[in-house]
Amino acid sequence: MKGDNMSLEYRDFEDFLMERCMLENPMVLDDDSHDFFDDWIVNLEVDDWLKYGDMYAKTKRGVK
Repeated sequence: MKGDNMSLEYRDFEDFLMERCMLENPMVLDDDSHDFFDDWIVNLEVDDWLKYGDMYAKTKRGVK
């Protein structure tokens, strides 16, 4: 997505998803971020998982 300031290095897919969640929901306060993320991730649709998987894979291209 345009305007995303995504890091190119993530510890793992969960770390990537946490950043995506926070970028797409900037109104969430830091204190609420873990509970919000838990709710967000369990409500993802299959298409969302595929989209985020593809996005994550692009961050890993060229990484050995």
